[in-house]
Amino acid sequence: MTRKLTEEQIASIPSLKASKMSERKIAILFGVSRNCIRYHVDPKRDIDHRARTIKLKIKQRLDIIAFFGGKCIRCGYTDWRALQINHINGGGHADRKRYSTFYAFYRAILTGERSKDDLELLCANCNTIHGFELREKKKAGI
Repeated sequence: MTRKLTEEQIASIPSLKASKMSERKIAILFGVSRNCIRYHVDPKRDIDHRARTIKLKIKQRLDIIAFFGGKCIRCGYTDWRALQINHINGGGHADRKRYSTFYAFYRAILTGERSKDDLELLCANCNTIHGFELREKKKAGI
């Protein structure tokens, strides 16, 4: 069901919906998925949706960086594009499983659902070095 709708089919969807035909039946009629039908009848749909989503994600990222002080705690680096949330004692895998996206994770921290006690803000370089240090400690049995 990866077929694209023609302009004529797209124009006919609102009248079919008005006649109480279900999205499922319309999708079968046109040989497309229900999501495709929903996409074409959604009044809130617009071309700038992706741009708004990107702006929202950047804002969320800037909020979480500001929440942690806005700079790397090891070297003081401040460029937000290279700053990362680090799990001090490891445990990032468990958080990635628990929260479906980075932004769900960020939201949990900002709302207090997730404690920030075992987290810190590091730049990409310091975070990589921290990872090596943790692995070295594990190998040494410390």
